Amino acid sequence: MKRKLALLLAFVMMIMAAAGCTTITVNPQQEGEKEEAPAETAEKVPEVEWYISEEPFPDSEMVAEALSAYFLEKLNIKVNIHYVQDYSSIGTALSAGEDRGIVTVGEDINFITYANAGAFYPLEDLLDKYGQGIKALFNDDVWGSMTIDGHIYAIPIKKDNAYIMGIVYNEDLANELGLDMESVHFKNWNDLDEDMLMEAIKKRDELHPEYAGEPLIGSWLTMEVPYFFGLESFLGNNYAVCNIDGYNSVEGFDIDTVFDLYETDEYREFAKKKQRWVANGLQAYDYSKISGFNSSPAVLLVGGWGLVYAPDHLYGENYTSKLILPDEVWADASCYQLGSAICANCKEPEAAMKVLEMINTDPYVATMCRFGIEGVHYTVDENGKMEIAPDNSDPDNRKYYHWYGASIGNLMVVNAPESLTGPDNTLIEKLEYYNTNALNAAHMGFVPDTSNIVNEIAACDNVVDEFTTTLNQGQYESEEAVDAAIDEFIEKLKANGVDKIVEEMQRQINEWKAAN
Repeated sequence: MKRKLALLLAFVMMIMAAAGCTTITVNPQQEGEKEEAPAETAEKVPEVEWYISEEPFPDSEMVAEALSAYFLEKLNIKVNIHYVQDYSSIGTALSAGEDRGIVTVGEDINFITYANAGAFYPLEDLLDKYGQGIKALFNDDVWGSMTIDGHIYAIPIKKDNAYIMGIVYNEDLANELGLDMESVHFKNWNDLDEDMLMEAIKKRDELHPEYAGEPLIGSWLTMEVPYFFGLESFLGNNYAVCNIDGYNSVEGFDIDTVFDLYETDEYREFAKKKQRWVANGLQAYDYSKISGFNSSPAVLLVGGWGLVYAPDHLYGENYTSKLILPDEVWADASCYQLGSAICANCKEPEAAMKVLEMINTDPYVATMCRFGIEGVHYTVDENGKMEIAPDNSDPDNRKYYHWYGASIGNLMVVNAPESLTGPDNTLIEKLEYYNTNALNAAHMGFVPDTSNIVNEIAACDNVVDEFTTTLNQGQYESEEAVDAAIDEFIEKLKANGVDKIVEEMQRQINEWKAAN
């Protein structure tokens, strides 16, 4: 294997030296460049574009060439790999009907919006023929969440497929303050004892006057869901949601009744709490003006989205980090709607599915995508222990590093250093446990049809952006100001059709439930 890797690396370096590659786009046909016509008897090699939603690194070109060589060897498919940090440009191309091959579905490319617009290729037949390993990763409910009008339009990524909203805490500071963090039980951040936090910051500042003015909580925590509420969301915002059985974040609604979170007393109290947290120094007014706040020894708590294992120095050497996990975790369809899709106008959809099968089932590919080339970006000793190479280990000066590469593909087959996954691959084992034991929303497999409310959704999304940015960050001067803002917020939502959205979602869920 080492000889094979050495030959592969030599091959890649030879290609790069000959081509003088310096860009982050791999194997693009240069404008005006003429390709030689292949011999009539030569078999045409299928060519697939893959746009990865990850930032480029200095050695991205080298790694992409090595990956391309591997795909060519194993599949006889030429894969042109592009690392794209600003993924909104891909959305523009999809809207124009351009071929972008394999793309990432997620925050910038909303699955429901783009699938309804016809941007993706139907995958069910391709999965049966070329993607059987992928298909076996998920149950029918999950595949139902990727299905619109009878067609599967995206492949979920197997990773933390539940909302695991843990808390990383500064063990050194907690011990100084006499806090028994191991005894803390919570479902979400709403359950934290606010009086305890106030006592903690008061005592911290008495013991360490130099910490005065620094936040006790080292996270923005600006998302009401999932940090503070466990709710089933259908449209990417929380003006049309349902309660989760066993979680029940909002009183007065059963698990099949759609409601607007922003109209509830629970949201109002949450916004007031955030205002108090900022006013009392528990959270910063504006974290963008603070450098390295998660790594400060003054911080006590940091949000741990998706973490099930934390190394002792997750945020650096300033303190010992420990992780406490919530008593319950939950999942809805949105936990799976980060994934991979094939463009509707892809010239080689069968080849694209073969590539996706390898991305999601081949540990060699999955590992190279995250950590680069063995012997260059990471090493493996005689005992099979993996380490990041010394000249690639500085977080501020990486040559290539995409841990944990949530947008790439199946995380569960990746080989990773023990420093990241814990002894005996603890992280992967615990992810499997929490994914399996999560409280599932009642409507897994339901995908809304937004065609009748598309204008109302766009309008209400703008209203949500206008108000929650400030409300969720606690940036009002008083609780009275919060009340006034929420009153105006609700009024604008109603003026822009939120009641129509709720009614339409309720109608569709009733019909879906009756049919299932």
